[in-house]
Amino acid sequence: MGDKITLKRTLPNWQLPPHFVLPAWLKLDKKTLTGTVERFPVRDDIGFEIDEKMIVEFYSRCGERRMLSPLPETELLAISEIRGDERRKVFVLEPLLPGYGVTLANALRRVLLSSLTGSALTSVYVEGASHQFTTLPSVKEDVLDVMLNLKALRVKLSGDEPATVALDVKGPAEVKAKDFAKNPSVEFVDPNAHVASVEKSGHLKLAVTVERGRGFVPTEIRERGKDVLGTIQLDASFSPVKKVSYSVENTRVGRMTNFDKVTMEIVTDGTVDPAQALDQAAAILVEHFGRIAQFARGETITLEEPVVPAEQARAAKVKGAKRQP
Repeated sequence: MGDKITLKRTLPNWQLPPHFVLPAWLKLDKKTLTGTVERFPVRDDIGFEIDEKMIVEFYSRCGERRMLSPLPETELLAISEIRGDERRKVFVLEPLLPGYGVTLANALRRVLLSSLTGSALTSVYVEGASHQFTTLPSVKEDVLDVMLNLKALRVKLSGDEPATVALDVKGPAEVKAKDFAKNPSVEFVDPNAHVASVEKSGHLKLAVTVERGRGFVPTEIRERGKDVLGTIQLDASFSPVKKVSYSVENTRVGRMTNFDKVTMEIVTDGTVDPAQALDQAAAILVEHFGRIAQFARGETITLEEPVVPAEQARAAKVKGAKRQP
């Protein structure tokens, strides 16, 4: 009792409507639109039907939830972004109970580096090259160097189906990522990324395949379909996160000085914002912990067919075939 409630005027001449009925437990100053709670409302003060059983059940469940959260300090946790851009951001998580800094930061780091889905070039067909250890006439780089430059390109692929992008350049020219033919499903993060140097009489013609996947998938475990003769497979690094580092230091909460403060730096390749990457990593961890909690509560866990990127599915199939005697 004694709490005050103040209404904010959005229009200068606004007044209370004539049909407004002031509750008996509230005292109102109409000039300042400030109300004072004089007593707690009773059942007779409520002029509409309510279901007391539902109210009791609601508060009992809230009490159960509070009992299931034995760490009230969790509500103190605040997350802030102290600096960064579209590829690099630094986040601060504080305060955390002693020991939780390393526990949470290390789990997030492992998921960020290994479990996020991204896009990469998985194969290339170079006209006039039968294998990767050959050279191209009037092209400064050999095929192996061109492959390394292509693997360094970071791309965004909309949709789950693989896409093919062609490149056809006649010299003299400095071939860049922006010289690829336009494809609505594929976007190169850095259009000025170098691919090759073609001399005056040179001609570079190639086609690359872009796919979605997760983690690092070497060519040895990738299933090879019906590719054009001369297609060269590329080791694919799908992870959009390039670097994750963190530090843990002490911070003060009241009289306690041993709470944890985590400073985490996330660097991506530009295909995803670092904040989005952090959100995805946290969601993956929450999903796993949710499964454990379901089991601990004795709830039935419905097993569903996992949805994995096409590249991982093919790699798993090849692994299984190799293990058969």
